[in-house]
Amino acid sequence: AGVFALGDAWGYAATAPESWRWPYHTTGPRDLWVEDPTSPHYNEHVLVEGDRALEPWEAASVMRGHDPSHALKVFVAHNAPPGALAGAGSAIFLHIWRDDGARATAGCTSMPRADLEELVGWLDPAAHPVYVLLTADELERVGTSWGLPVPD
Repeated sequence: AGVFALGDAWGYAATAPESWRWPYHTTGPRDLWVEDPTSPHYNEHVLVEGDRALEPWEAASVMRGHDPSHALKVFVAHNAPPGALAGAGSAIFLHIWRDDGARATAGCTSMPRADLEELVGWLDPAAHPVYVLLTADELERVGTSWGLPVPD
């Protein structure tokens, strides 16, 4: 639970829809998100330059794999650099759900692709949006004073 800044969107599409204002980056086979807590690049994007074979740890960190749930994602700036603490969580994203939501994530928030596309299309960098993740009890306690919408 918490209030988190949102980082850039990443995806498999060559370009984002023209209507999107949120920063978008196309991921390729050499774009990594580093989850190794011993790395100086922990919890950040790295592009492996050149054409050398990827190291095993790099291959395990490739952002563009065969998983359609990562065809579009937005970084949730939990434990984000420059103050990221090793082992305190990494690679937290809003992304497309798996099996219509039947499969849990490993700490991310997932949703139908259409909902994520609508969300990214709505995001406006000038508004400095944040992601508010609360338990139902916390939402009941602070929701009204924070001006949050009441869930159905």
